[in-house]
Amino acid sequence: MTRSSRQFAQAHSSVPPLSYPLVVQTFRREFGKAPDELFDHFEKKASHGASIGQVHRAGLKGRGFAVKVQYPGVARSLKSDLAIVKPIALRILGLREADVETYFREVEARLLEETNYRHELERSVELAAASSHLEGVRFPGYHPEFSTGRILTSDWVDGMPLDRFAEGEASQRERDHIGQALWDFYSHQVHGLMLFHADPHPGNFLVKDGELWVLDFGCTKRISGDFYRKQFRFLDPRMERDPALLQEALRGLDVILPSDGPGEISTITTLCMAWLELLARPFRTGAFDFGDPEFLQAIYDLGEENRRADHLRTMRGQRGSPDTVYVNRTFFGLYSLLGRLRARVAELE
Repeated sequence: MTRSSRQFAQAHSSVPPLSYPLVVQTFRREFGKAPDELFDHFEKKASHGASIGQVHRAGLKGRGFAVKVQYPGVARSLKSDLAIVKPIALRILGLREADVETYFREVEARLLEETNYRHELERSVELAAASSHLEGVRFPGYHPEFSTGRILTSDWVDGMPLDRFAEGEASQRERDHIGQALWDFYSHQVHGLMLFHADPHPGNFLVKDGELWVLDFGCTKRISGDFYRKQFRFLDPRMERDPALLQEALRGLDVILPSDGPGEISTITTLCMAWLELLARPFRTGAFDFGDPEFLQAIYDLGEENRRADHLRTMRGQRGSPDTVYVNRTFFGLYSLLGRLRARVAELE
């Protein structure tokens, strides 16, 4: 895996496992019953951790289940942690609270949404049904009768985690097949549904029998038609050749503000030209090789260059839409996964 792939890959938090007595306590609070009263068998030791909970394997009448149990007090902890982190981040980055407040609110809203497993259940069922026609993409069944706001139950799926598949001995054809399924899954959600899985972490995907299984819809994002038109207008290839057209689009998203002078407009235009040329490459040809290590490295290098640029932090004003936070996160994560797969993806739209 390239250094840039590692930089983009998101890591699960290292959280001590929830003891089984606390799991039982959670079940009694949510269902009025212990796990072994609901299932024929329930493994006391968690099979793996999730971002804000842990997953136990269970069975009933010969059917296997993955039961995700949320860590106690997660919502309260998130609010408290964000309140602590916010002023530190502002001070370190040299930003004004008024300029980035909407972005903080967007992050807080999505994080708190992840703590509501009823919401995750609804989104899981909705997105799985709306994406069931996609070739090579599969979803587990979900079980409302064994789910609450703090416990979420789905079918157990045996498969290889996507990162292990990427680091293994898969052929180029197999890599391309899984990469294509991943691209088609996100393309359909973003451009068709305008509701999408916004956490492209390798732990949220399995490979089984040559198919991509999507496991976790805890973090999703819905965008409006108006925002979609403004955001994806940047895929118009004329933007890379016409600064005036690009500036018009940037004004539409409030990246360029009415108060900006010629110097600020020039800086923003030059920066966005560089990012646009780089990030739009996969959309510019009928096929794209994400296995080219120079592509993700160039994204990482440009990000580092921007991070070190003091003149960018001195620009004042609330710029852009908070909706871009999770759109950008999703595409950076998608590019990272495809880079790890070294996949060649065709028929991009």
